[in-house]
Amino acid sequence: ILEQVELHKKEGGEESVCCFRGAVAGDNGKTLSLYKPYPKEQGIISAEDDFRFAAVYVDGMVCEADAVRSAGVRFSEELIYGRDELFALQLTEQISRSLYIPQVVYIANRVFDEMSDSAPQTRDLRWYTDLTGGFADALLPSGNCSRMAQFGFLYLMSKRFAANQNAKVKGVFPSPSDCDAYLARVASLLGKVENTVFFSPCPAYGLSRRKLLYLADLGIDNPHRIKKEYVLDQSAEDAALVYACDPDRVPIERLRDAKALIQGMEFVGNGDRKGLRFDLRVETCFPHEMVAVVLQKKLSDGQCVEYEARWTPRLAGYVTFFDKEAFVHASYEAFVPATKGEGPFRLRAMMRAGAVECYCAFRSTDSYQSRIAPGVKGAYWSVPGAIVRCRKNVLSYRPAGRLRKMGLEVKYLMSLGELGVEGRESRRLRMAFWATRPFFARKRIWAYYDKAYKAGDNAEYAFRYACQQRDGIEKVFYINNDCDDSRRLRETGYAVLTPGTLRSSLYALNSEVIHMTHIPAYKKMGLDGKRLQYVKDLLDPAVIRLYHGFPITRSSSYAQIHSDAAGVVVGSNYEVDLYGALENGFSDEQIIRSGMPRYDDLVDAGEKRILLAPSWRPSLPGKSLPGGERLYNPNFTSSYYYKVYAAVLSDKKLVETARQYGYRLTMFLHPTLSAQAVDFESTDVVESLSCTKDVDYVTIMRKSSLMVTDFSSVQYDFAYMRKPVVYFHDPALPYWRITNFDYEGIGFGEICQTVKQLVDTLCSYIESDCELREPYRKRVEEFFLYDDRDASRRVYESVRQISDKKKYNQKALR
Repeated sequence: ILEQVELHKKEGGEESVCCFRGAVAGDNGKTLSLYKPYPKEQGIISAEDDFRFAAVYVDGMVCEADAVRSAGVRFSEELIYGRDELFALQLTEQISRSLYIPQVVYIANRVFDEMSDSAPQTRDLRWYTDLTGGFADALLPSGNCSRMAQFGFLYLMSKRFAANQNAKVKGVFPSPSDCDAYLARVASLLGKVENTVFFSPCPAYGLSRRKLLYLADLGIDNPHRIKKEYVLDQSAEDAALVYACDPDRVPIERLRDAKALIQGMEFVGNGDRKGLRFDLRVETCFPHEMVAVVLQKKLSDGQCVEYEARWTPRLAGYVTFFDKEAFVHASYEAFVPATKGEGPFRLRAMMRAGAVECYCAFRSTDSYQSRIAPGVKGAYWSVPGAIVRCRKNVLSYRPAGRLRKMGLEVKYLMSLGELGVEGRESRRLRMAFWATRPFFARKRIWAYYDKAYKAGDNAEYAFRYACQQRDGIEKVFYINNDCDDSRRLRETGYAVLTPGTLRSSLYALNSEVIHMTHIPAYKKMGLDGKRLQYVKDLLDPAVIRLYHGFPITRSSSYAQIHSDAAGVVVGSNYEVDLYGALENGFSDEQIIRSGMPRYDDLVDAGEKRILLAPSWRPSLPGKSLPGGERLYNPNFTSSYYYKVYAAVLSDKKLVETARQYGYRLTMFLHPTLSAQAVDFESTDVVESLSCTKDVDYVTIMRKSSLMVTDFSSVQYDFAYMRKPVVYFHDPALPYWRITNFDYEGIGFGEICQTVKQLVDTLCSYIESDCELREPYRKRVEEFFLYDDRDASRRVYESVRQISDKKKYNQKALR
């Protein structure tokens, strides 16, 4: 460092520089991504002009001691989190200029607090309140503050939001009102961050431009962003989205920065009208009313034809922060004909706004329906009479016969061999697929799975019925080899496959139909990650969604995105309306009105038992095993969740009433929390059972008289048997997803908000022999489509029609 400083001064550099910085790397030697790309040349970094390289951490800084003393900056004793960051930002703000030396790399032997969205501190309330409290008070005082300070605050705040995006929400706030108060404080602080800082190109935030726009919109106190009104700022070459009231016209996003991502691609048609159908997720800040998405088709003779994509209201990437709806990515559909005799063509995506149009990113994604592995050399997709490839934002369609396709496959296999362990495994799998294709081509295979470590759900019941039919179709069930349900099914004589083996992978690749209770498809069949990416061009199943529970949340997981489902099984009018809504996008013929197969076994066994079956919370389970099962969490007993249910089970009034009338109180945790069943004490009246070790859901519900739940979808199973349900909605334990089920309007029982209310309600039910009350009996009767316990037959017959129709259409295309 000293040598470089002397050299800097000899070459006429600043004499007064007293702070020096280098790149920061982890102990593996790889530079951290905070400031990538790092400056290539040695030079002065200004805290104001080069705010994107502000020193957020003390790591990688070397300062003269006298400069630190004269700056008067001290570490804050009040902060638990953000102490180092505040010191670094205040110091560089005072010193103002530092010398960056690219030859110097600081090796950090610690993980920075902000580098992981699942680190322990993300579950500590102080990690959030320290930043909006003492940290912000010191760094962002009233009045103007430097851009470097704004950048540092926005960087650290973006990590809090990233750690609570969608299902990663930590639930650290004591109540929803506390979370609302925190977000109101965040909004007031974000109002101090200028548009230039928000939208300057910088990878440090770790958030997409659309997510940054959401944060910017939160800062309503900023006069340059008020009312969230946007306008188009057009130039000859490009267009930009800007705030209407921003005098500086800082671009939020330029049109050329939009991304048209292929979520799904199908070769469809009949007769002469055949071609490629696309489902696109367009990632952009531009409102869909402002822009048009166009696919430009360029033929071999140079002629260009344009096909405008159609915007749809379907949920394509539904984003929440802190369990608050943020935004929905725009979803588009397009069809591009591939006329016989037309020859090859190239396809590019264009964005058009006003009089400006420009090409944008156009590529495949990780979705298995996108067909082509993104960014993989040699990746292709074979369609009848042609091959499709996607490289460098261009999709190409070229007629091809069998020999050309064989040549492309050989090249693809060679390139997979260069992609590490997963690439070589996928190469072996593809070779095995082609070697065994003559054998599997003669088969019709239907695959089923519930959880990787547990059966007993809709898929098993549909599987068992289908196995009784002599239809020439081979049925297989996927489940881990080392669990009790796997042994039970094998002993009964069913065909069971262990996920991840070569045999099970070949069956997955050749499955005609996949019945699944949990998304995404293929993950619980042992094909996941890059292994799935490298073989997804071989897949074309009819996916049947047999969801574990009725949908109670607004989520893109329920939507018919990129046509991933040939059908969805429903058991109520409520589901018919929900799946048929525009945002979920199922056609009427794709909604299978059959009832839930597992309901076929729901017959009341008449035992006196009060079943407590609450849902789970993301912050509570232990670490996840490869198959999805969770380990024991030793911190579970310190959670409010545990304490409130332990209080219910130990309440003297409830225990004595249950004992007097001969009832048992059974705690039955969600599968992700089943390892915590041992934490609840058992007595002559109270018991705690594991749904993965002790008893399955169907059996325990049959043997119970009343269910207590908060938001669990098993409430529908219980109500189906015409037995009472009581809801326990403690305000301090809100649901971590946005729910769309109207508990007050169509729920099946009373809603209790305190332990006392719940105890009094349960005692009242016990004293009346748990009789289902009005108006809840009427609600149950109106809710379900069937109560004849014949759902498995209806599912089988509907799926058979879907499968036969798909095979006919595939034959017609060939």
